[in-house]
Amino acid sequence: MRCHIATAVTVRTDAPRNPLRVVLKSITNPLSDGLNLAEHLIAGAVASGAAVASMHPMDTIKTVVQAANKPTVKLGTFSALSTTLRQGGLPALYKGVGISLGGQVPAGAIKFAAFETLTQFVANITGNKNTGPIVDFSCGALAFLACSVVLVPAELMKQRLQAGMYPAFTSGVKTILQTEGPKALYTGYGATLLRDVPYTMLEFGLYSQFKKIFRAVVNKSKLTPQEEITLGGIAGGCTGFITTPLDLAKTRLMTQASSGSQRQYKGVIDVLAKVAQKEGFSGLFKGSTARVAWLIPFTAVFFGVHEASKRALLNRKVTTATAAKPKTS
Repeated sequence: MRCHIATAVTVRTDAPRNPLRVVLKSITNPLSDGLNLAEHLIAGAVASGAAVASMHPMDTIKTVVQAANKPTVKLGTFSALSTTLRQGGLPALYKGVGISLGGQVPAGAIKFAAFETLTQFVANITGNKNTGPIVDFSCGALAFLACSVVLVPAELMKQRLQAGMYPAFTSGVKTILQTEGPKALYTGYGATLLRDVPYTMLEFGLYSQFKKIFRAVVNKSKLTPQEEITLGGIAGGCTGFITTPLDLAKTRLMTQASSGSQRQYKGVIDVLAKVAQKEGFSGLFKGSTARVAWLIPFTAVFFGVHEASKRALLNRKVTTATAAKPKTS
């Protein structure tokens, strides 16, 4: 009599992972600073919104100065302000503020969250919380690349509205799509990358390094809000002046017509060469006064509000966790 013994082998297979659950877990898991990705996005959005809303008029003046591309038309900061107010009154200083907020708020959220995530990721891998300038500058560059897809179309529309090319946002978008096509929404993308990748590298990198140096000099682990605001403003002013020629090139490319003989500039290098030839070396720094005057308070608010938002979110978590603990008799 033969006995047939059947053996059952159970192969354990992991259930397919739910993509939504994976995304939610990555967003809600805390980073090394105690905040999760979603909270960093919120802090970045609040900081960007506060900075853009408070400093938009100065950004408008900077754009008006840079968009004046005739050698015979030399607008300074105060003359541009006077001309803008005379032509459109106070509302003219806020042209494009809606689209600027619509682009800058999500872009700022992505930029801050990307920078925080990347720097903390590197710090965890290396085991060194005090990351060096190479890490800070590199993570700043990657952070801007992450937000550029959202930022550039909004920046294009904002600058064209500020320069008076369209009466309103909707008519501007309609005109661009009808006459230039969807790709035109990314006009100046290369110039924006050329300006804002080094700008964000310097902005985030210098601010991070300034904080570390200052903490070492004064021998304390935490800075006051006033110190954070001051260091943020210094980082923004230095960065803004250095990158003015690239900002000028981006403005000229974005505010020119892009069809036929009306297209004056072919690219960033062409803008810089023609400006230097027709307007002199000083022409490359057109709008630098307005740009620095805008960026010192802008960056001070930008980083100051971001730091304050992070503290508020972290304190809220601590308070919630403490309240949830069972009381012992």
